[in-house]
Amino acid sequence: MSNIAPVGESVEEIVLERHAGKLSTEQMLARLRATEAWVPRRVDPVDGVLPGSSEEDVEALLDGGFLTESEVDQILDAHE
Repeated sequence: MSNIAPVGESVEEIVLERHAGKLSTEQMLARLRATEAWVPRRVDPVDGVLPGSSEEDVEALLDGGFLTESEVDQILDAHE
């Protein structure tokens, strides 16, 4: 299986593939680092942080127990 994420594949899809045993942690991290569908967090001067960012998806997966703090750090560092 390739480590490259198809264009348009979501962060959640990749993480859940690992959770289902279809990917190793290393494959998951490689695909998340390489994803072209990363949506940056946007901050509006009036409304603050707008919903719909990949970073929020990663944080929600951490809260849900699908990712560790270490994995989150690696994913977010790759997209700074």
